[in-house]
Amino acid sequence: DIIIPQIEGESLFSLVVLASLVKLSEFFKSKESLGLSNITVYLNVSAHTVMHPEFCNIFINYVETMNLKPNEFGLEVTETAELGNTKLASASLKKLKDKGIKIALDDFGAGYSSLRYLKDLPVDVVKLDKMFTEEINDPVTGRLIGFVVEVCEALSMEMIGEGIETEEQKKAMMDIGCPIGQGFLMHRPEFLKTFKK
Repeated sequence: DIIIPQIEGESLFSLVVLASLVKLSEFFKSKESLGLSNITVYLNVSAHTVMHPEFCNIFINYVETMNLKPNEFGLEVTETAELGNTKLASASLKKLKDKGIKIALDDFGAGYSSLRYLKDLPVDVVKLDKMFTEEINDPVTGRLIGFVVEVCEALSMEMIGEGIETEEQKKAMMDIGCPIGQGFLMHRPEFLKTFKK
């Protein structure tokens, strides 16, 4: 939360993103040998990054250079700042989506994210913030999760429940209608080097 805004403010955007993509290239080169040929790999980008003038070109060039298949690569848009111009952001993200890049909205329901983003942005995946999972036994929270499930179904968007750490949370989320989850119960974050082992 501190480092990313500083990087964006100091115009080091391109260098940082390119460094991330170079590292990601290592994974794409070994993906099939690891038996992971059918998964989508996501890179986190901030809402501020989406507004950068070089945003589209960098990622389109990357997909073309790596010769990636449609839906093999995706971007998770995280709200470190509000999207000031959703029309501009939508146009940029649509260009990427047309190239087969999946678009996910991260930490939905927290920070600056809102239903307006679902209306204005070409989103494929909605990742519900972990605060909802943590309070899933609360009746009001359960109804809100159910509402988001219905919205995603109506808009043909995939929904992922974040922060699942217990079997009880997993079952409750599935009972509400969200069959896909992410969290320590499934797997903890891991470096590529140790993941390969």
